[in-house]
This record gives sequence, structure tokens and C-alpha cells, in this order.
Amino acid sequence: MKCAVAKCGKTAAECSLFTFPSDPELRKKWIQFCRQSKDFQFKTCYICMHHFASEDFENSLQFEMGYAKRRLLKRGSVPSIYKPGDENPERSQRVHRRQNTSLILGFIGTISLFDAVGRRHSFSLSGIV
Repeated sequence: MKCAVAKCGKTAAECSLFTFPSDPELRKKWIQFCRQSKDFQFKTCYICMHHFASEDFENSLQFEMGYAKRRLLKRGSVPSIYKPGDENPERSQRVHRRQNTSLILGFIGTISLFDAVGRRHSFSLSGIV
């Protein structure tokens, strides 16, 4: 058994897996989230816990403390987490670098450089990124 979400493939040995809901409208949303072909067989597929937000689980605290063996999904939950790294690892790295650069420039704001004669030149870094 493994996760049906495209580019995921986590197994039951790694995390909790959930069967597709019986409600047709809800099941349609789950199927669309998986990004699979039209002949997708949902009856034999699962979605892993990594595609759900923490609010989607009934027993998050009990599970994390070791009082529950598996997570329980709240009724009506729809998977919502599709990590950029699931599709393309290079893109994920670029996004991460861009976020880090923006964060650093937010802290710095301006930069001062000195020329050969010792004169100070200040530059605003806003608009560079």
C-alpha cells in the first residue's frame, strides 16, 4: 500500500494512510488532488497523512504523545498539502533560496560600500529581488 498522490509514494510503513471517502462529491475532490490519469482506481488507493493539515485530524495530540497508534481523519476533510518538492526538487530548491534571500534582504534593508578613496556609498536593496 502506498500513497496515490502523484510523486509521493509514501507507504504504510512510513505513515498513516487513508481510504477514499464514500461520499461522491468529497471523493471527487480527493481524486482531483491526486493528479492521476482518468482511469484512476480509487477503491484500491490511499492518501497519506502528509497531504492533510493538522486541523484535519481528530487525535493529533494523542498520536504525537504516543497514546494513539494511528491518526483519525475528521469527517469531510480534503487533502490540501501538495509540496512543491513533490513535483520538481530543483524548483523546490529555487523557491527555498528565493524565500531565504527575501528574508535576509528584509533584515538588512540597505547596504553600505566604500570605494577606493574611502567614501561611503549606501544602496537600498528593496526592488532587487
